[in-house]
Amino acid sequence: MFLFGTILVIADIITMIIDAYAEKDSRTFMGGLPRWEYIIHLLVNGFHFASIAVFLVIKINLDNNGITLVNNFQQIESFHIFRTIAINLLPGAMLISLLHILVYFPKFNFYFNKLQLKCC
Repeated sequence: MFLFGTILVIADIITMIIDAYAEKDSRTFMGGLPRWEYIIHLLVNGFHFASIAVFLVIKINLDNNGITLVNNFQQIESFHIFRTIAINLLPGAMLISLLHILVYFPKFNFYFNKLQLKCC
């Protein structure tokens, strides 16, 4: 499962790189991304990578014998805090991920842009 999770983290980083590369063209109809949206992207990406780093620090145990993986998170003193944060962040992260995938489809992107022009 750790290897599968590592593959998902790598896929996530690749997706973020593609998203960052496409940002310049994503809001051409608005004259580019608004400053507040850049700020939100910076904060969200910072928290995103911080959560990955915290998870890896909790999961990987370095000792005199080398590197081992922690099999039972309940052994970690503050596991309940990490679990609560993860449970609260995952639904929103999954929704935003789905939205990023959907805007790559021209028909959805057209309607999404119309919706944004009405509300913002």
